[in-house]
Amino acid sequence: MNKLDILIADDHDLVLQGFIFMVKSFPIAGSVIGVNNGKGVLKHLKNHHPDLIITDLNMPEMDGIETSRYVLNKYPDIKIIVLSGFNDDKMIYDAIEMGINGYLLKDTQPEELKRAIQAVMSKGFYYNETVVNIMRKGIIKDSTKPGFQPRQELTEREKQILKLLCQEKTTKEIADKVYLSDRTIEKIRKNLATKLEVKGTVGLVKFAIKNGYDI
Repeated sequence: MNKLDILIADDHDLVLQGFIFMVKSFPIAGSVIGVNNGKGVLKHLKNHHPDLIITDLNMPEMDGIETSRYVLNKYPDIKIIVLSGFNDDKMIYDAIEMGINGYLLKDTQPEELKRAIQAVMSKGFYYNETVVNIMRKGIIKDSTKPGFQPRQELTEREKQILKLLCQEKTTKEIADKVYLSDRTIEKIRKNLATKLEVKGTVGLVKFAIKNGYDI
């Protein structure tokens, strides 16, 4: 993996400098820049295009939710990890639904943050057990709403591939596991996304979690 250009947004200078220092120590980190709020993110994006944004949620002038929504719409190739002190089920569920690539709490250990960055950049997502459980609870609530669509039935092969995708396996790792070619696995993955009307691997993973498939 190439060195990453990373932008970190947090309104507390001491916290921000601590995160910058920590992330710079990761072998995958290249340039690591800090800003104090969402407006700082937008200003930075006028002249730079980071690979990853790590953002707090509660910031003055422009918070992390508004910032993430803007980046997702204008720069869909930039990955976003929320690093927040908010351990609120609805906030986490809504952030994942919006399309962020990962959500971690500020008491996360450095090794998990490093794993999250690697997973987000290579697989497109990082959902730890806390996030997965919140998403499962979220689908139970959604299932009581009018217009809720029940889960679609998948073939055993599709379930097998979906489970391995959720385990962050690469195409080659999945191919080796199920004794199929890389090309066949990619075809199954694309057909699954079309069948379930979701976008890419992240969409498939969210579908699996939200619809109760054992992952």
